[in-house]
This record gives sequence, structure tokens and C-alpha cells, in this order.
Amino acid sequence: LHRDAGVADLHLRHNLGVGAGDRIFVTSKLFFAYAVAHSLFGGLKCGASLVLHPGWPDAQSVAEVIERTRPDLVFSVPTLYRKLLLDGFAAAEAFRSVRHYVSAGESLPGQLFRRWREATGVPILQGIGTTETTFLFIANTAEAHRADSCGRVLPWAEARLTDEHGGHITRPDTPGVLWVRMDSLFEGYWNQPDKTGDVMDGSWYRTDDVFTFDAEGWWYYRGRNDDMIKVSGQWVNPADIEEAVLSVPGIADAAVVGVSGGDGLVRMTLFAVPGSPTAGTAALADLLRDTLGGKLPRYKCPRDIRVIDEIPRTASGKIQRFKLRQLAE
Repeated sequence: LHRDAGVADLHLRHNLGVGAGDRIFVTSKLFFAYAVAHSLFGGLKCGASLVLHPGWPDAQSVAEVIERTRPDLVFSVPTLYRKLLLDGFAAAEAFRSVRHYVSAGESLPGQLFRRWREATGVPILQGIGTTETTFLFIANTAEAHRADSCGRVLPWAEARLTDEHGGHITRPDTPGVLWVRMDSLFEGYWNQPDKTGDVMDGSWYRTDDVFTFDAEGWWYYRGRNDDMIKVSGQWVNPADIEEAVLSVPGIADAAVVGVSGGDGLVRMTLFAVPGSPTAGTAALADLLRDTLGGKLPRYKCPRDIRVIDEIPRTASGKIQRFKLRQLAE
């Protein structure tokens, strides 16, 4: 809606210091809400210049754009940040000249945050938004950021959590489904009133993301409501396992899914991508089992480990878990 423009520049201007003369490079294409919101809408409203790349973004092309144009701010997704590190591009001097890096689209692992800051000297400021909200509503800022948190609720947004019965969660460190309210909230899904009604409660929108918040107001992503896996009577967040896997040397990417067996029990399958194509599959699987066994509770350790060439992802970097479930069945 036209009113969305009212909040377009607030995060950029107040939390990232964007103004006239700054250059903003968003690696995602402009048909994604994340890109159009924080470059075309927010960036131009701040008087900044936009760096546009006509090709499809990969690590090499993004590195070339950063080297050539020297942007002040870079907005990207964890998958691409990880690839820039693995391919050695992030160590270039041009990456140290960027004032702020912002990440959204999927959860940013704490290990990736720390490795990026070591390589560039600049932290990645994680946030969360949705197509339905257009803009980020929880975010880290230049003045206040944590490696493992999505940040704090921005002043022009409201957030709340509900339990499985719809009751409001007020106690810190208690997982619940995230609801959001802000001025840029969507009007509805085109020609899908039933779908719109399913996720709206008055002026509140249900994201179906599972979050917790702590006593200091920091918010933590715990997974999608439909991605959580119940193993041995306990809920498991795949992201916890994936972050532990990505800390293992020689692992470039990872994803975990749950699949029901013939006995009706859910078992977890770990898909891992080696950093080198010459890595031995059996040796890598054994290394992962040994490492995870020392880092995670037993019920969180997948018994089925498969080494594959690539994790299937959407164009915005989200893991396509349904494809992995098909492979695991």
C-alpha cells in the first residue's frame, strides 16, 4: 500500500546512518521484498545511490561489484556470505571498506557471524522481515548487535508470541509462534481471502516462525513452525544442528530434515556438502558423527548422514526442505 513508504527509510536512516552520498548494494534481485524495500524504497528515500547488478548473484560476481563500486552498505543472505568466505573473496581489502553488512532471508549462524567479522573487521547485522511486512521488524543495529540474535523489535513495529493454544507468551526464553503488527503490513493475498484470514487476527499477522526472547529484549529465531522435528518426545530445531555441523572443518553447507519411517517414528537425516569435491564421503560422515556426539545431546544427533553436492535452496537462499525429505525417504 502507499502507506508503506512511511516506514521505508526508518531502519536505514536511524539505525544504519544512511544518507545522501551513500551507496547501497543489495545482492538479491529487486523482485524480492527484501531488496526492493531496503534499496529502491528505503535507499532512495534516504537520498542514497543504488548499486544494481544485472546478472544473477554468485560469490564471484558480487565480489567484483563490491571491488568496483565500493558500496557503503551491503544487504545479502547467509548463503552468499558463507560462499564469499569459503571462496576467499571476503578477505579482500574492498570488503573491509563496507560500513555495514545486513543479513536477512534465513537465520545467520553465529559461527558465520564470527568468521565474517574476523575476515572483514565488520559485523553482519542480522534482521528478520517478510514479504507481508515489506520491511524488517526485528533487527540488530550498528550500536547494539549480538551474533546469535535477530536483534530487538524496531520502534515502529510490535511483536508477540503465542503458544500452541493461542495464549500470549510473556515469560522469557519460552518458544512461541511470532505475530507482528506494523504500518507496512500487507492488505492481503491476492484473490485468496481464506489464506489471508488464516494468518490475520485483526491488525496482527502470524508469521509461523518460532522465536524466543530473553529478559533483555533480544529475539532468537528457533525455526519454522512446520520445520520443527519431534524426536524422542522432544522438539528439535534443525538450525541448532546445522550450526554445529557448519563449525566442522571441511563442511561448506548443511541441512537437517525429519522423515517418518514405516513404524511412524520420526528420524533425522543430515545432508552435508563438503568444502572440497575430493573429500572422502565415508570419512566425512564419521567425522560428523564424532563431532556432533561431543557437541549435542544424543537425541539431537542424526544417525543418517548423507554427503551431497549441493543443498537445494530457493532463489532467496532458503533451504527447500521438502526436496530433501524426498531424498531421505
